[in-house]
Amino acid sequence: MRECYAAQGPTLKRIRAAPMGRAFRIIKRTSHLTVFVGQRPEKVAVVARVGGIDDEVVESKQAVEPGGRKQVTAKKAAPRGAAGVKKTTKKKIAKKASKKSND
Repeated sequence: MRECYAAQGPTLKRIRAAPMGRAFRIIKRTSHLTVFVGQRPEKVAVVARVGGIDDEVVESKQAVEPGGRKQVTAKKAAPRGAAGVKKTTKKKIAKKASKKSND
């Protein structure tokens, strides 16, 4: 992206009902977005080897291609039997038992 800017666009004028037969004006603003797309120039750095001859030159690695994204792996679903099972703790079971004995 070389350049981008926003400019004022057309304004939509609407009316909203107000108490006692009046009307309030609503202004819906819009904008023009302008984006200029361009490629970056590739930077190639020249690096000389230590202890080598000046004629031997090593170029730096090329930039990663645009659009190269990581692949997303799908998540594994829970087993069907475990989805609807509620877990009860020992405290809850003891509490229920004590309530029954008190009644």
